[in-house]
Amino acid sequence: MNLIQIKKSLRKKIFPSDEIITLLKKHNFKSCLDVGSGTGFFLETLYEKEIIKTGVGIEVDEKYFRKINKDLEIFSKEDLDKTNKTFDLIVFNDVLHHIDQKKPFIDDYVKLLSKDGYLFIKDMNPKNPFCKYFNRLHDLIFAQEIIKEITQNELVNHLNTFTLSDEGTKRIFLYDHYYLLLKRISNR
Repeated sequence: MNLIQIKKSLRKKIFPSDEIITLLKKHNFKSCLDVGSGTGFFLETLYEKEIIKTGVGIEVDEKYFRKINKDLEIFSKEDLDKTNKTFDLIVFNDVLHHIDQKKPFIDDYVKLLSKDGYLFIKDMNPKNPFCKYFNRLHDLIFAQEIIKEITQNELVNHLNTFTLSDEGTKRIFLYDHYYLLLKRISNR
């Protein structure tokens, strides 16, 4: 097993995929941008479940850059900036807690969203102090990072040009997650 396969295998054990797949399957997305895609696990899952037709993953670590198949690819933000692509769905899956300046980071990608596009955000839920501690310890050990979470309310308040389509929380083992599906309001 190579590094990507190992990470994908571990990711499946802590990812609340059933609820998320059910939620996103209600929509017909043509294209997806997965910000901070890592191994491409979520991007590939969306494709395999026929939720998206094409997808681009953006990653900072070039060891993950690759063409997955004819419809999916992972590359750098710089390469994305050279294109004029827009996307029906933009995903921030467990990436925001790694970013210091969260709001400008989100805004930089929102400009790539199509007129009636959706944002899907899943991240660590900081409400439970024990889970918050466990999540921080996990990232300190595995990512060598001190993280800072952003709450659901902070995101919804920041993304006031969107309407909240759906939301939820899920705990798997000691990993407490929340997710938001937000739709861009066309007339803004």
